[in-house]
Amino acid sequence: MSHDIPEWRRDKYILAGYRPLEADYLQVIKRLSYLHNETCNVYTHLIGSVLLPPFATAIHIQSVHKYMGTK
Repeated sequence: MSHDIPEWRRDKYILAGYRPLEADYLQVIKRLSYLHNETCNVYTHLIGSVLLPPFATAIHIQSVHKYMGTK
């Protein structure tokens, strides 16, 4: 609940779903599997960071071939 966190982290419009303050890497990975007040934010950034490198690489390879005149 919101009373379990420090005053400076509280938001009067968020009543529940706060994530615990301290966690190790294993706890962070486990938290990806349940809903909290930042689930959408976490997943949109995670998906983007996974998809960006392959798309950027593919675009780079295509542009190199296009401008170098090779296939």
